[in-house]
Amino acid sequence: MRYEVYIDVLFLENLCMDLGLLAVTGKLLKAESSAGRMILAGLAGAGLACAAALLPFAEAGLPAFLGWVPAALTVLVLLLLPALMVWIAFRPSGLRAMARDTMVLWAAAAALGGLMEALYRYAAWLFAAGGAFFLFRYIRLTLADVRREKSCLRKVVLQSGDIRVQAFGFVDTGNRLCEPEKGGPVHIVSEKLWKKLLRPDSRIRRIPYRTIGNPWGLMEIMEIQSLTAAEDAKIRWVPAWIGRAPFPLSKDGSYEILLHEES
Repeated sequence: MRYEVYIDVLFLENLCMDLGLLAVTGKLLKAESSAGRMILAGLAGAGLACAAALLPFAEAGLPAFLGWVPAALTVLVLLLLPALMVWIAFRPSGLRAMARDTMVLWAAAAALGGLMEALYRYAAWLFAAGGAFFLFRYIRLTLADVRREKSCLRKVVLQSGDIRVQAFGFVDTGNRLCEPEKGGPVHIVSEKLWKKLLRPDSRIRRIPYRTIGNPWGLMEIMEIQSLTAAEDAKIRWVPAWIGRAPFPLSKDGSYEILLHEES
């Protein structure tokens, strides 16, 4: 059987894993180390791991009675490798500290290996569960937005002389426009609704209106006879001021008025 070993890929993979394991071990031990020592330990670990991976292939060139030597050397390297990495990175004082730190590194490697195996084995289930979670969260947030929008929708009746129009309005907490003379609230209406309520003798004026793109704009406002909430006649403005919207109010046409925040 023929094997192909890409030693550069194997070296980089082991280097990345060794650096991660050393970082986790250092956190668990609360041991101090420099970046240079960590990198040197990672390079030593990756280099010896590559050597251990190639040792079994040397068996073919040895006499039969020495066939056990590569396997034994591989086991020896893998056993001593963690201790060497720990010594280079953290310089533990004494054999007891060395044994403790090495066992912590082994435990971190075993935990990481188990985690990677679980991720590999159950990757499809994990991706499906993650997708279902985010889909459920998206639906939940969307429904919450819909409920919030519906709770802010109000059916109102606008009276301008003999013209009477019913429309839906959205209570906009960002609408704080007021008529300058008496400080009455200004409700912003769509262009279509403005034209329906406009009369030849309508009282029209202009007030400053600021937006992000137009901080020094002007808005036309018009005085109408009244604006009353259809469900609650106590919510009523007599007279009422409406502003001509310089922008579309609703993408889906669910409302034609941005009611003042006091609504």
